[in-house]
Amino acid sequence: MPFNLALAMSKRFLNAPFRFHMYLHDLHDWHLRYTDSTALQLDPFTNQYIEPKKFAKTTDEIMRHFAFGIEIIPMKFLSLMMGYNYQIRQEMQINSHKGLVGFSFGVGLYTNRFSFIYSYNISHLAYGPNNFSLIIPLKSYL
Repeated sequence: MPFNLALAMSKRFLNAPFRFHMYLHDLHDWHLRYTDSTALQLDPFTNQYIEPKKFAKTTDEIMRHFAFGIEIIPMKFLSLMMGYNYQIRQEMQINSHKGLVGFSFGVGLYTNRFSFIYSYNISHLAYGPNNFSLIIPLKSYL
């Protein structure tokens, strides 16, 4: 059965027109990193594979658990959103052309009766899903 131990935090400073988000996932599993055989570098003198430095491997392991976001709120009824997922970027990018893989963008419109949110997630260079959300609180219609 799939399991994911996650922690999410959000902080909006007093009178600030923005909010920061941080999401940590797969906290029960330290090893999210895998060895990509196409990314290994060969030493031309010894003909041995060059292992990444321990600090680089540890940093990569830690960062694969993080996703970050910022929400800019210029007006009460409007928000602009941007997110970054390190793990998606590392696993889905193409080394020759990285693009904006791992980034996501969105806009939200809010009224008293409903909320509409659109987002675009660039999970690979070939495609990115468009997401539409319509939130209607039932208490506003009862």
